Amino acid sequence: MREDDYLQCLHFNTIKRDNIIYNQSIPIVLSCTNKDREHLADKTKLCLTYNKKPVAILNNINIFAHRKEERCARQFGLNNTEHPYQKYIYEECGDWLIGGDLEVLEKIKWNDGLDQYRYTPLELREKFKEMNVKIIFF
Repeated sequence: MREDDYLQCLHFNTIKRDNIIYNQSIPIVLSCTNKDREHLADKTKLCLTYNKKPVAILNNINIFAHRKEERCARQFGLNNTEHPYQKYIYEECGDWLIGGDLEVLEKIKWNDGLDQYRYTPLELREKFKEMNVKIIFF
């Protein structure tokens, strides 16, 4: 998610793609530290791994400020550093966010018996279209 998508998600709970507005109430972001930002300054791609296995490539990376107070206030409707996830954002997440164009190499399998029910956003849109669904609540 790039900075413009991030802000649109935080402030309007939507993302606009190809003149279609999608509900997106929670930003999907990757944080990084000052040291990471310096290391990535001249890079255009970033490999994302899970258990040391490449699962995606983030192309045309965009690094922008992680406005933690704004994120907490917008996402949770309050700003309380004792809230477990807000505490995590303030203490564990870096001061920068990384966005870009995500190229998924392989879906992660959790092998918990539920993998068959985990759909990508595109797969969900197709499924809803097949079902002629007009309104979706999460």
